[in-house]
Amino acid sequence: VLHDAGRTPLLCGRTAHPELRLRHDEGETVVPGPVLTDPTADTRPVDLVFIAVKTTQNADSAGWLRALCDENTVVCALQNGVEQKAQLEPLVSGATVLPSVVWFPAQREPDASVWLRAKPRLTLPDVPQAQRQTRNYHLRFLPSGVRGQTIFAHEHLESLLKGKKEKP
Repeated sequence: VLHDAGRTPLLCGRTAHPELRLRHDEGETVVPGPVLTDPTADTRPVDLVFIAVKTTQNADSAGWLRALCDENTVVCALQNGVEQKAQLEPLVSGATVLPSVVWFPAQREPDASVWLRAKPRLTLPDVPQAQRQTRNYHLRFLPSGVRGQTIFAHEHLESLLKGKKEKP
């Protein structure tokens, strides 16, 4: 989505790849790389980080989080679980951690591409940091023709994460 909106992300991970390939019903999106694998390389803090690792891999991501985060960074946790903020805050150099609810039905393919099997959804808390990032990155109001990605802001995200039913 970011690449399609003209905001190509910096790709960081464990395994080097020349690019990121996302296959979907309408074709394929290729995000130019390379995927960086060394957080001690020439990296500097950025304004927005999406962390998409299992919570058991947070400690392994600490080097990247130290390199990419400062007090001006917003970290969007694309992880399962209800303790996203508590688990990530010690690792992000004073950055703001936004918990989220993610539905991203995808499968990694043998050629290292990712097959997106349905429309993804991202639910963020309705807080100023989330509003600013969705506005800055053109995420909230993408045209419906762009694979239907939906960014929702929800004022009761903490309740949704914990499975409680509260009226908005």
